[in-house]
Amino acid sequence: QPTLLTNINSVTAAVWRRYGEEISRHRILDITRCHRAGDKSSSTKPLPPGAPNPEEKVFDPEDFIKHMEEHRKDVTVTLERHWRDYIVSEVLDKMSETHNFFVDNPQKYLRLPLHRVLRKFDLILNAQMRWFVQTSIDTWVDFMRSFVPSPEHALPAPLLTLSLAAKDGEVVLLPPPDELISRLLALIDGVAGVTSAISCVEYELVPFCNLPQNLMYEMALSCSLLEDAKEATREVVLSCLQGPQEIQTMYQKYAYLLTEQVVDLDPLDVDTVRARTEAYLQAGTEIEKLTCTVLKYPFFELHCDEIIHTLSQQAYHLAFTCLSTVSVSVHDRSQAVLTEWQETHERILSNPDDEEELARLKQFMADINTLKTKPLMATTRHIHTQIDMLADFSFEVESDVVERAFSSFA
Repeated sequence: QPTLLTNINSVTAAVWRRYGEEISRHRILDITRCHRAGDKSSSTKPLPPGAPNPEEKVFDPEDFIKHMEEHRKDVTVTLERHWRDYIVSEVLDKMSETHNFFVDNPQKYLRLPLHRVLRKFDLILNAQMRWFVQTSIDTWVDFMRSFVPSPEHALPAPLLTLSLAAKDGEVVLLPPPDELISRLLALIDGVAGVTSAISCVEYELVPFCNLPQNLMYEMALSCSLLEDAKEATREVVLSCLQGPQEIQTMYQKYAYLLTEQVVDLDPLDVDTVRARTEAYLQAGTEIEKLTCTVLKYPFFELHCDEIIHTLSQQAYHLAFTCLSTVSVSVHDRSQAVLTEWQETHERILSNPDDEEELARLKQFMADINTLKTKPLMATTRHIHTQIDMLADFSFEVESDVVERAFSSFA
């Protein structure tokens, strides 16, 4: 049989050897976080002292998507150049003396032993590509499921970062979970893109027969292998999102701070201002103590520093606004009281021009305690109450304002 000739057996052995030595160690979906599966030396090369372990790298989601897409391109190039093109070269090198690769009659070619030989190689390569895809998918699914807590294995380091941020008056996860899941599933769909880039070898080896350029292994996006992998990935991600979503709910309790405004505050109602200011300050303190800035969960590393800063600073800003409203009131009222005292003092010392003015001045002085002294003293004491309240919150009042407030008693 022509398929058993020595040179054909040599090529067949090369096809199997090439797959075992060069291709089988790669994966379309990288689970090493550092392309390590494609690097013969990096798996045994020791890390420098104190260097971070690349296999524990935590990715920003956008960086992870780029990393996976670049890895997929690298694998595609490896399949094309270091596997398929190598096989083509081996076939031509070992069989060109005994077979005519320049036959230009398709009907005649299909009856030649060469057709059966090349068809056999394509079938072997088809099986190897199918195994390669299956192994890549199975490895990815196992990797994803390793993030599900189980007593049977230790959890790997988180893979992706999530952040809590303020958006449209709400506390949200970034990137949005639905968007993140969609992009992760698109990576799995990318496996079909790799298979669609690798053609069989027969049409190239007999170029003048114009044979159809069939794919080495054709894979539909709707095939069960991809659908099952996507469903497993979705389940793991949704399960691992529960922890970050619980933290999101905790911070959502303070989302009212994002839209609240101090517009209806009566600066004369010291008790209400005090209570409202204390509430805002307490909220700010609670937010800062609510969680750590970075929390580690299965699959996700949650960053809370942005939302902690945003919410706490908003709480403190609202408290400052309350106190500022009172400070403005103290400024205006102390000036008004002092001005009224001065006007009263000047009127008392004034010289009437006639008896009518003298009569009005005597009446004014007779009623001064009721008309001026008591109301102004009451107002001044209330201003002091406002100042004391501001002092309780260590809110600085301008020295000239304080001086005016106390000058009123003099």
